[in-house]
Amino acid sequence: MRRTLLAPLALAAVLLGTQPASAAHGPGWEFASAAARPTAPGWEPAPSAPWDVGAGVRCDFSVHGEPVVDEVEQRVLNTHPDGSVRRVAYRGDLVVRVTNTATGASHDADVSGVSAAA
Repeated sequence: MRRTLLAPLALAAVLLGTQPASAAHGPGWEFASAAARPTAPGWEPAPSAPWDVGAGVRCDFSVHGEPVVDEVEQRVLNTHPDGSVRRVAYRGDLVVRVTNTATGASHDADVSGVSAAA
């Protein structure tokens, strides 16, 4: 039973590649919230799309993920000489409902936090 509850949470964290909200960060990495606007210029909404992973890819059953709370923002940190994006920072609240499509069992995983992607 415990494994059944922890597996969706771990899967969501691996698939989204985020850090826990408790991770320490420097100034300018404040979290977004429904009442707060970006604290620094250049932040813009970065909505998350629903996703599906087939059976056998990450676990023995197929999984569907869909955001139920999505207040993620992004800011371009670096660009290549041609102007294309090199690194992007993400911050904000994100709760994903991870569902076992075979049984309908689901878990809401809080994957809020801060991350940077190259």
